[in-house]
This record gives sequence, structure tokens and C-alpha cells, in this order.
Amino acid sequence: MSMSLPQHSLFNFDTPFPTSGSSGMSNSQAPATPVETLSISDLMKNPHVQSMYNSYQEMANQVLQGAQLQQNLWQEKQNLWQENCRLSAEVRALQVNQSQSRGRYAATPTPN
Repeated sequence: MSMSLPQHSLFNFDTPFPTSGSSGMSNSQAPATPVETLSISDLMKNPHVQSMYNSYQEMANQVLQGAQLQQNLWQEKQNLWQENCRLSAEVRALQVNQSQSRGRYAATPTPN
């Protein structure tokens, strides 16, 4: 089951004002240029396109900041994991040392 989409341009920058003479405007306007044929510099003259571009730039910057934050958090997690391993090994070494020390004191005769 195929669905067909309407065949109109996504960006319709035709004038929003009536051109049928009701506003006193003449019908001598240049024919509408398909937006697909405009250059980037011509597109950027349109305030709607500028607004969309600025929004896109802002969202792209937020995505990059999120990715950087994620990278920083991952690195911090790695650092904490390494520190945890180091401290766990130190605790085990101290427990072994303490256990051996207790055994020596228990086996040592006490003076009378």
C-alpha cells in the first residue's frame, strides 16, 4: 500500500499579501522562483531561512556540547573505576598485613 505525498515545495516563500488588486497592489510582480533554484546567499536573505539556520546552528551546538559532556563523564567514570581498583587492592593488602600481624602476636609467647 503506497502513500503519495503532495507535490508542493516545503518552503513556500511567496508573498503572504493578496495580489488580486484588493490591496491596491498591481499584478506586475515577477513570477515566483522555485526555491530549489535559489543560491544559498539568496536563500539567506529570507528572514525565515535565517531563523531556521540559526535554530539549526543552536541545536547543532547543543548536540556537540552534549557529546562533549558525555565524553567527559565517560572519562571521569574510567578515572573513578581505576581509583576504586587501586583503593580495593590497597584495602586487601592492609587486610592481609593485619591478618598476618595478628597471627604473629598470637604465636609470640608473652613474658611472665
